[in-house]
Amino acid sequence: MSLYDQYVDEGLRLIAVLGLDPNRLPTQTQPYSGEFVRESNGVLHCYSSDHYYESLVGSGDVQDVLYHVFHSITFSMALDYECEHRCPNEDCRRQAFAHHESLMRRLNEDWAHSLAAEHAKILEKYPFNDAPRDYRPFWQAFFEDRIAKYF
Repeated sequence: MSLYDQYVDEGLRLIAVLGLDPNRLPTQTQPYSGEFVRESNGVLHCYSSDHYYESLVGSGDVQDVLYHVFHSITFSMALDYECEHRCPNEDCRRQAFAHHESLMRRLNEDWAHSLAAEHAKILEKYPFNDAPRDYRPFWQAFFEDRIAKYF
């Protein structure tokens, strides 16, 4: 069985674990959100095709490519979850990171540990900030402040 066939078989199994449409898995013929996967000389490559072709990850290990693909898919799901369950005065990353890690844990415990380490690195540099914020877009605040002086 080729690396690509292994990728598709395992990827479809993991997609089913998440309860997603099988078309969500990037393949050679069915890119999802600008990504697609191809095999070349015994190496799987995950490409992005937003503006030009760029290899995001290349590996002879199917698990490396699957980690990259499912990192992206589960991050998108985690952001959707956070938006639906947003808490005022809470750093949105609290829920997003926790949900992202729980989704990855459903797929592979090692992936969840790697992801938790990635999140810890981010939080070292950019800690959670739960301070209240003004949620008005910048342009709205900008114009409201200028219009207010005329009334």
